[in-house]
Amino acid sequence: MAQVGYFQIDENNIIIAFHNEAPEPEFLPANHTVVQKTVEDPAGLLGLSSAEIDLEPDKRSLVGRPTEKEVSYSKLLAMSNELDLLTRLGEDTTDLQADFDAEEVIWRGLP
Repeated sequence: MAQVGYFQIDENNIIIAFHNEAPEPEFLPANHTVVQKTVEDPAGLLGLSSAEIDLEPDKRSLVGRPTEKEVSYSKLLAMSNELDLLTRLGEDTTDLQADFDAEEVIWRGLP
């Protein structure tokens, strides 16, 4: 359900608070602004860029959760370490190298 409220935005354009009533300007820290908006899930906007206020909840950035690119990079890092170890041990790396190459293509294609 949509809620009308006031978002407090800091000097870095990050949403830091949601207020049901307009806060008095004299009580705001320097360089903070307030924007009135009607949005779904206002709490889900805390910590995000002010540019995301008008986005639907499913289109917003996920704060505190790794992005697909970060997850893919972690896989690449683990495979790279394993490839290095197997190479040093003189083991066959053909299959793992193919998996690494496939994951690299995925990683490069992610925003």
